Amino acid sequence: MSKVGVQWQDGLGLWHDVQSWQGDLDRSTSNTAFKRWTLNSSYGNGPFRWVIYNELGDEVWGFSPSFNLPEKAGLELNLYLTSPTPTDQAAN
Repeated sequence: MSKVGVQWQDGLGLWHDVQSWQGDLDRSTSNTAFKRWTLNSSYGNGPFRWVIYNELGDEVWGFSPSFNLPEKAGLELNLYLTSPTPTDQAAN
């Protein structure tokens, strides 16, 4: 199972791990991967991004586009990530 985490971007444009938002992907009964965190952020509203790691958590597989948290408490932010479509090497 892949590991995921969230990073926040500082004023200099550098990305940092949010230690409390790191962990394994969960699985729903339909075998869909998801992760849910309840946020009480001391990092402001963002920007943030998802980081997807390999199963050991020692290699980054990819990043999501950056996003901001909702401005009101009690709102839910759903971000869906999909794998890129492989390019057809034979056509090149």
